[in-house]
Amino acid sequence: DVDRRLFALLQEDGRMPANRVALRAGISEASARRRISRLLVNQLVRLRCEVAQSVSGTPVTAVLRLRAAPDRLDATARQLAVLRETRMCCALAGPDNLLLMLWLPTLGDLPRFEAGLAERLPGLDVADRAVCLRTLRQMGRLLDGSGRAVGRTDEGWPLGAADAAAANSPR
Repeated sequence: DVDRRLFALLQEDGRMPANRVALRAGISEASARRRISRLLVNQLVRLRCEVAQSVSGTPVTAVLRLRAAPDRLDATARQLAVLRETRMCCALAGPDNLLLMLWLPTLGDLPRFEAGLAERLPGLDVADRAVCLRTLRQMGRLLDGSGRAVGRTDEGWPLGAADAAAANSPR
C-alpha cells in the first residue's frame, strides 16, 4: 500500500524531499505531496524531532510509578503531563495507576522533583521509582552510548545480533 511506503520513508527521514519520497515510493511527486499532506492533516502521521538526551541538559531518566485517587486520575495526569521534566505520562490499571517518565539535569534533582510533587499534588503517592542507566532504543532508532541514533530497528523484538552490535558500537 502506498501510504505504508510513505510512512516508512518518513520514518526513515522526516525531512526527505518530496521528489525523493516520490521516486522511492514509485509515485509522482504531486501524488507524494498530496498523500503526505492528507496523512498530516488527518493526523495519521505526525512528524517529530527527537533530541539526543546527552545534549539536552537533562541526561538522567527517571521513571515513577504513582498512585492517584481514581476520581482525580485524569486531572492529575493532565497536571503532570505539562511539567517541563515530563517526557511521558500514562494511566495504568491497578493500584499504581500512573507512570511518569522524566528527564532531569542530575540524579539529585529526583528527590527535589518528588518533594515538589508532594507540595503541588498532596494526594499523589510515589509507589516506586527507577533510574534508567542507558537507553538502547527510542522511537524506532538504535542509540549509541551517548544517546545518538546509529541505526533503525526492524519491527521485531528482541533486538537481533546486528542491531545490538550497532547499538553498542562507539560513535
